Amino acid sequence: MRVHRLKVVNFRGVVERDVEFADTGVTVIEGENEAGKSSMVEALDLLLTTRDKSSKASVRAVQPSGRDVGSEVTAEISCGPWRFEYFKRFNKAPETSLTILEPKPEQLTGRAAHERVEQILDASLDRTLYRALSLLQSTDPELGALTDSSALSRALDRAAGDVDVDQAGESLQTQDLLAAVTAEYQRYFTAAQGRPTGELLAAERAAAEASSAVAERERILATVQEATDRLPGVAAAIAEYAELESEQRVEVARLAAEVAQADAVVEKLDKSKAVVAQRQAEAAAAAKAVTERKDLRARLGQAESDVASGRAAVESSRNDARVAAERAEELGIEATAAQERLAALRERIVTAEAAEVVARDRRRRAELDATLAEAARLQAELSGAVKVAADYVATDADASRAVDLDRAIAAAQARVDAGAPTVIVTPLGGGVTVDGEAVTDEITVKAGRALSVDATDVRVRVVPGTDAQASADELEALRDEGDRTRRPMWCRATVGRGPGRSTTHRGARPDPRGGKSASERTR
Repeated sequence: MRVHRLKVVNFRGVVERDVEFADTGVTVIEGENEAGKSSMVEALDLLLTTRDKSSKASVRAVQPSGRDVGSEVTAEISCGPWRFEYFKRFNKAPETSLTILEPKPEQLTGRAAHERVEQILDASLDRTLYRALSLLQSTDPELGALTDSSALSRALDRAAGDVDVDQAGESLQTQDLLAAVTAEYQRYFTAAQGRPTGELLAAERAAAEASSAVAERERILATVQEATDRLPGVAAAIAEYAELESEQRVEVARLAAEVAQADAVVEKLDKSKAVVAQRQAEAAAAAKAVTERKDLRARLGQAESDVASGRAAVESSRNDARVAAERAEELGIEATAAQERLAALRERIVTAEAAEVVARDRRRRAELDATLAEAARLQAELSGAVKVAADYVATDADASRAVDLDRAIAAAQARVDAGAPTVIVTPLGGGVTVDGEAVTDEITVKAGRALSVDATDVRVRVVPGTDAQASADELEALRDEGDRTRRPMWCRATVGRGPGRSTTHRGARPDPRGGKSASERTR
């Protein structure tokens, strides 16, 4: 089967969408979550399987919330030798129409159109395989029961060597397709519940473990990288302060020499006080030397203060480097411990998987034991039924009389059916009952006796005419006579039974449903 075009209107959250599919290859429909991709598949399935007047919950669910409109689905499909356009409207003003384009034009509506499509699909489509390959996002992915799939059966027979040629007009590649799809699906998912298995399960677990390990290592790496980024700055600061300390030591030595020179000048000045008048020039020079000496002493104090500050900065930088080295060592120890925890978790996962396999085998054994017990119980019931059936006895006269009564009852039933009015009940909403029994789909009833049809706020009572009532009374009398005739036959079947054996049988007793016995319904 190939879908050429699919159009939906007022279907769930889709106001209107029209999709045309390529005549060859594969068409992929993509879109955001909740955009209506799964709704398109659901609409095609509803079109092919459900009548337009259905009141199922699955049909009511596709009507847009808060809008009193009909949900419409139109599809152009090729299936075997047929190509047709199929339309249905659900929920409001239901309608069905079918236009067959090939091989012979046809135009059908209503129930006839639905039944015609059913005939086409039965003749050209492996429905079991179609259901198995239809996976929706909103439901659990199940491969489905393929025991009734003719395509799968042919593929398995050919794989076993039972057939050598195509028996259904399909190519060998088509027959291999199902086996390949099933094998590929079971490579990643379980066949029963569609859960991840094999390579996919291992990959998902490995991905989860790897993601956790990567996150931990990224955190450790970020810490180490931060410490590493700080090391060059610390080392540069240490080198800078060491160079500054060396320069300041040289400056201190120079200033000390200048101070010594100044002291010598002061000494000479003291010796020349007696000859101040003659040594004016020396006095001026001495005064200048004193001023320079004061400046040198101030510079010496500032240099000593700078040296002390440099030493404190160097010591702080050394402490930062030592702390960074200790932190790096701690991070290395934490990384080793994380690797050990990862190995332990992997061992626990392997142990848990083995325990799950053992538990699954035990559950399967319990199910098989229950099945065997049920089979034994049914075999015992069958043996008892065979023994009871062997004790039934009836004379030729009883059998002849029963046959005559059956014929008379059949004739009376035919007269009742011919004379009784036919009542067709079609529920258009909920709450419809016929003689107290709920009705959901259209039914046809022969009103041989008074019949009550109840709906919301109304009751319709159908009363047959005098002739129909007389025929129904005649039929009831014949059934009563048949019951009286069969009762002695049942009683004779219990005569001559020995002591200790049961004296009751399930024979041709009257059936409260319609007045017929179980044996009459069987005939």
